[in-house]
Amino acid sequence: MSEWPALRAALAKRQRAAKIGSVVIVVMALGLTGALYAISDNPRQDRAVVKAFLQGGLLILGGLIYMVWAFAHKPEKHKLLRALREDPEQVVWIYETTINHQRHLAVALRNKKRHQIPVENEAQFAALWAEVTQAAPHANLGWSERKNKAFAKDPLRLLDPEAGY
Repeated sequence: MSEWPALRAALAKRQRAAKIGSVVIVVMALGLTGALYAISDNPRQDRAVVKAFLQGGLLILGGLIYMVWAFAHKPEKHKLLRALREDPEQVVWIYETTINHQRHLAVALRNKKRHQIPVENEAQFAALWAEVTQAAPHANLGWSERKNKAFAKDPLRLLDPEAGY
């Protein structure tokens, strides 16, 4: 059985969503570029082609870059998994947060990086929480504005029992 199955499944699901999103962006950008060309004053002019590709081209380029990342990124090589596997002491803070009306498990590392994993339901959250807190039992748990400010200044302060976090 693999290590941290709930975390790996959540990261794989996030990658699938990124793949789908990147394809949608590129397809929409291509359609927008074609539409911009078609509605130009005189589509036979070279200037209309250049204008359409300049306007839609940036979106196409951005979508392609995102697509390359989405298809090349391997969930099993995610930085959070690597941190938990190689040095769980990097984890200083674990908490729940909401981003755009979606619940996330957030894991903050001593290098000031935060990883937010989207959660669909209570069972998935409980499984993720159990896996991450078991891998990093020393980490500070739960959100507070005071902890957030301390983390921004010095992440290691959250691990100091004398600091009272």
